[in-house]
Formats: sequence, C-alpha cells, structure tokens
Amino acid sequence: MEQEFLRAPSPRPATASRPVPQAPQGRQSPQRKQGDRFGTGGRGLPGLLWNRGAGRRERELSEKYGLTIGPASKNGGHFSHSELNKLDKVLGGLPRNDLEYDAHSLEGIVRGGGDMGPASLYDGETRKVHVQHPWGMPGWLYTKLQKGSGWQRRLMDLGAALNYQGLSMGQKCSVMGCSHNRRQVMGGALAHGSLFSWTMRHEIGHSVDERCQWKMVEARKPEFGGWLLHEGQLGHYQVACAFLAPYGITDDEVRIWLADRIAPDPEGNPPALSDALIGEFTRDWPDATEQMGHEALRQLLADLKFATAQPWMLPDGGADRLTRDGRVYQVSHYGEWCSYLASAREHVVSPYQFSCAEEWFAEAYAAYHDPVAGHAPRRRLHPDAAAWFEKKARKESQG
Repeated sequence: MEQEFLRAPSPRPATASRPVPQAPQGRQSPQRKQGDRFGTGGRGLPGLLWNRGAGRRERELSEKYGLTIGPASKNGGHFSHSELNKLDKVLGGLPRNDLEYDAHSLEGIVRGGGDMGPASLYDGETRKVHVQHPWGMPGWLYTKLQKGSGWQRRLMDLGAALNYQGLSMGQKCSVMGCSHNRRQVMGGALAHGSLFSWTMRHEIGHSVDERCQWKMVEARKPEFGGWLLHEGQLGHYQVACAFLAPYGITDDEVRIWLADRIAPDPEGNPPALSDALIGEFTRDWPDATEQMGHEALRQLLADLKFATAQPWMLPDGGADRLTRDGRVYQVSHYGEWCSYLASAREHVVSPYQFSCAEEWFAEAYAAYHDPVAGHAPRRRLHPDAAAWFEKKARKESQG
C-alpha cells in the first residue's frame, strides 16, 4: 500500500555539503509542458510507451529543486513522465525551505529501493523518499489512482490492512465492506485527489517532522493531538494505571504485574494477550479480583486486546472503549503503546492520522498543503495547528 508504514530511523549526521538550491518561491505550481496531457513528457508515443526522455527530465527536476530525483540505484527504473508531472506540481506547491538542504533536510525522491516491499516510505537514514508502485503497476497507471474513488480506496485500505498486526483476517477484509462502521485507513477530509500526489506530500511531511523536531517539541501540545509515547517499564506502568483506574485498583504491585504483561515483545510486536491472563490475575491477586468481579476482569482484558487491534481504523478510533481520563490509549502499528487527547478527534483529517504521532504530522502536513479548491482539508485542522503551519511557511518564505 502506498503509505509510510515504517518509523523513520534517527537521522545520521551529514557527511557532505552541497549548495543551497534556488527553489521556487511560494506556492506557484509550474506549467505543464505543451503536448504532455497524456504523460508523454512532450515526446509523443515513445515517451508514453518507452518512457523516452525520463532520465533527462529527472536531472532537470533534480537541478530545479536541489534534490536527487531518479532511480534508487544505478540500474534502477526511472519515474514515468506522468509521475514526474505530478511530482513537479507537488514540489512546486511546498514551502521552499522544506526542500532546501541542511543536515536534516530531504535529500531526494527516488524510484524503488527501501525495505518495505510494495510500500512507499521516507527513510530517515538516507533522508530519501522511496517510491514504490502498488502491486507492481506501471507508473502512468499509478498516477491515475484516485483516493476519492470508493472502490479504489477500499483496495488501498486492504493492501494496508494486510500488513497490520493484531487484526484477524476477517477484520482486515472488513475494509472492503459498505458499513459506515467499517475499518478504514484512508478517508476523511483527505479522501480525494491523486494517491501519488498525496503520498508525496505525506512522505515529505515525515522529512519536515524530522527536520524541525516536531515530535520532540510540539507533539504533546493539545493542538497537535497531545501525543504521549508510553515505552519502557514506566510507560507500560502508566498504561496499566489508566486501564485499572476505572475499577478502583490502585495497588502498585498489581499495576506493575499488569504492566509487565502488556509490554510488547523484544521484536516490537504488540503484546499477546490471551484469556489465560484472567486465570493468572485471579490466582495472583484474589483481593483485586474480588474487588473488581469476574465480569469486570473479562472486560479489562477485552479492552486491552481491543487496544492492540489497530483501533484507529474505526470511525471513532475506538475512543468509546479506550478513553481513560480524557486520553485514548492504543498500540500503534509500530507495536508501541501511545495515547492522545480524545478531544483531538474533533479535528481528524483521516483515520491514519491517529495511528501514531508521526503519522499525525505527516497527514496534517499533507492536509495543510493540499491544493484542493477551498482548502477543506486545511480547515479540518485545529486552528492553532493550522496557524503553526502558516507561520512556519511564511517565516521560511521570508528567509
């Protein structure tokens, strides 16, 4: 699925420098070449059928935007002309400083490579976006995929869901259903327009997050979702406290016991919570069991299991079952416990946005810079979040 499903690793220090490119100002989109209506690069049938001239156009765009644009490897394939058309338009609509070079900026957009199979991704080690074609389709066909098409979006969701842990096959396939309560990955205010263009904005958003350290500096603020990452013993203890609190269990030994059992495994996979946990709890903590009651204990286990099954894919993000003291707790698709403010869902732009903090920013970035008439996706953001993006873009445009 053409989404970023891998956490961007920490950036490595730059080992080389290059001149700052003369990127285009503002949000002016470049004009498409005459005769390029069908993605031929102005080269007629050879451009369409044999991608003639694509390498030259990649070099031109590389020089124009100061990025490496082209094959991921020496013998790799080139972008199609239709992809280059859309890429030119996307890059021309972004703030220039989001593309300009420094030690943490985007280095390039390359065709292929990466280690996520069919999924496009931003690699924080190389600082490059690796573009993959869904199901091996040709590039010109990829650019025809539309997120606004219901049946196409369901297929995109299925491709994504098949890679998620914690879901039964039935839950994964439920994305193909017609119920308004079905699971979704895409959707919301961003359920329109070109999949390719959205993917580019989304993945570039990851590089911007890394560059400006948004996750470290801003993610906890209410306008950005109020995200917290609950990792390690202390983080799992916090989750255990949150889930036990409704039942009045405040014994630290019980909390620590539960924290140990909800921890992801050493490989980073979600915790395996079986029904045997009820018997263990009853045996080890008879007083707490009596205080809670067996029905409440079964509900506790059911809610913990629910939190590991990608609840963000549901229309309400699972908030009706997972909200504790104003926060929604879940295991992200990276296998980590995290939480966010339940009130932040008033400004959701897509289900995927609430899968974890990194994806929140990437989707918000894609929404803010979505060129759709009327800027409806941008208006879905919290006003203070939209103001942050506006201030950032204005500050960078002024140098």
